[in-house]
Amino acid sequence: SGNLAVGQPVEASSTQTGYTVEAAVDGNAVTCWAAATADAPSAGKMPYIEVLFPTDLTVNRLTVHGPSNYHLNFTQGRFDLYDFSGAVAYSQVVGLDASGAVDLPIEAQSRVRRVRFTGLENYGAGYPPGLAEFEVTAQAIRPVAAANLVFSNLGLIVGTVRRANGTPATSGQVVA
Repeated sequence: SGNLAVGQPVEASSTQTGYTVEAAVDGNAVTCWAAATADAPSAGKMPYIEVLFPTDLTVNRLTVHGPSNYHLNFTQGRFDLYDFSGAVAYSQVVGLDASGAVDLPIEAQSRVRRVRFTGLENYGAGYPPGLAEFEVTAQAIRPVAAANLVFSNLGLIVGTVRRANGTPATSGQVVA
């Protein structure tokens, strides 16, 4: 468990030149993503940033940190968690503190594949709002180990079936 957003694929509604979307999930609070100024809540828009995960997660905390320049901060936003089918599994509107941050412990949400933060209000007109870091505290749900064997000839197969974590589940012989 921990911040599983670092290094994951990420998308955004827009990006201000020089403030890449990947900067919000690089583990470095000095870099930041910013939406285009024309995409800001103060311009009547709802910019978003979304982290995509390759496997199901159980999420229990959502955190965003604002950039060091407070003019770029959101003051209100919404977290949305989506399952594999794209259905919203959880949604929560939050207020952000003066530094543009919020740390939201939540009841564990399972089978999450995408986590989105949508900016609902920002500090002021004329500034591109953004985030220094977008953190998703979660545990990956490991797939169940499975083995599918196809026999074309009768024979003897000797081997070990391993769980998803790599430990042996069973070992022995299978005779067809």
